[in-house]
Amino acid sequence: MKKLRSFLAFFIIMGFVSCASAPGAISGALPDGVYQGSGRDQSPLTAMNKAKLNAVDQYLHDLLGARYDFYKDSLKTVIFSTDNPNQFVKAEDMVTVAKGLDSASGTWFYSIQIPVQRSVVKQVLQANNILWPGAVGTPAANAMGALPPDSASVSAPTSASLVATAADFGGSATPQEQRFIRQYIDTLTYMVYWNESSAAAKSVEQAGATQANRWLTSNGYDAVDLSQVEKNKAEDMKVYQEETGGTGSYIQYVAQKLNAGVYIELSVNATGGKSGGLWVGQVNLLIKCFDPSTGELLGSTPFNSPQTVSPSGSLDAETRAIEASVWQAMPVAVAQVKAQLAKTLVRGLKYDLVLQNTSDPRLMSEFRRKLSERVKLLTLVSASSRESRYQVFYLGTAADLSDLIYQVSGNIPGLEGMNQVMLRGRALTFTTGLK
Repeated sequence: MKKLRSFLAFFIIMGFVSCASAPGAISGALPDGVYQGSGRDQSPLTAMNKAKLNAVDQYLHDLLGARYDFYKDSLKTVIFSTDNPNQFVKAEDMVTVAKGLDSASGTWFYSIQIPVQRSVVKQVLQANNILWPGAVGTPAANAMGALPPDSASVSAPTSASLVATAADFGGSATPQEQRFIRQYIDTLTYMVYWNESSAAAKSVEQAGATQANRWLTSNGYDAVDLSQVEKNKAEDMKVYQEETGGTGSYIQYVAQKLNAGVYIELSVNATGGKSGGLWVGQVNLLIKCFDPSTGELLGSTPFNSPQTVSPSGSLDAETRAIEASVWQAMPVAVAQVKAQLAKTLVRGLKYDLVLQNTSDPRLMSEFRRKLSERVKLLTLVSASSRESRYQVFYLGTAADLSDLIYQVSGNIPGLEGMNQVMLRGRALTFTTGLK
């Protein structure tokens, strides 16, 4: 099937213009992992990028088989919407079979042969629940059109009855809640910084964070500027000590203060030196993504770069290595975040709620009962006459939850004096007004 699709694409292109095959073009069967792609656009660069994605598409047909059409819409989002197809192919090994300008339509066309980075593509598919080990990727599974594993095809563990479902959080999300989930994921702001215990020069770490922000902004995501992170990190230590007593991660606190929805931490181990008369550098990269409000891990993406060469020195070689590695790993990291949030947000965002001056246990019990009727889940963490702490799972913004708390407390005699004293990230503190 791959040969037929490639042959037809090539035959159509060659019908518009006659070009000699480029040196290095492979005739006959292509080597394993090499795919032929074609693309057409008003811009020659865009035409070439479309040809690269077309080659990736050929691989996806081979990988998913009969399930390709089932996941077509998801593939458009996680694979084909990219502005950087080089993350999925080995651009340096691309062979141009034919290219030119079609005078009839005024469009450029490209026909190429290029290796697909199959492991990277698979990582993105797995992060988005499109690829399941054993369910796709084998001829037998593809022929059967195997679905992802579920209760009908996989033996349930003995503890299956203890696994929480949407029903445990007030039922499936309503259309309004589903819209909130989509909007929340789509409008996330990302903050990137490096693990300060990493074994790499600061300039290399900074280059990695800058490259991550460049990838985010070039792909339509909101990112906190690195200089703003550095500024807040330098200025907020005293406030951090006063508000938290020094507990928890300081950089996580900074992410909360900057209203980041996701904190991305780069752990970098870089090595460099001279080899064969050339400066070389190599990095081992680990990208971890966290929810700043809860510290919950949303994804973890390792990436080991090949040796990168520089004419000017080992530090420059390491910098080039981290930039290339971050650019290739970021799509996988962000895809993991979005997939994890899409899966878990049905139970609501987790908020930490503190009520101060909770000396009347009867009033607190009534407040807890009435608020629990309006949220996905409410759990009492601790209680005393001085304060009570809760975890609240709620599908809405912090401002929405604050309004809801005012509505609930305003209808309970004795709690009309409830007032908010602090809001940071998804941590809210109210005073009850009680003596």
